[in-house]
Amino acid sequence: MENLYVTKVLKIGNSLGVVIPKEILVGIHMQRGDYVVFSGLGLGRFTARHLTDIEIKELKFYTEETQHLENHD
Repeated sequence: MENLYVTKVLKIGNSLGVVIPKEILVGIHMQRGDYVVFSGLGLGRFTARHLTDIEIKELKFYTEETQHLENHD
């Protein structure tokens, strides 16, 4: 049976955020500074996972390439 955790949405500056319980972070090997991707599933549900090193490199390349292309239009 899965463990369920309840937390509130908090105001963090001009944004909103949630605190991820330590037990979940340990179980998914996530730590401070990791990149997280969210997927909306509709009906008030979403998933979250941390990005792999390869995904981070691809994202950084895509972002840099996009900025480069935008600056030369």
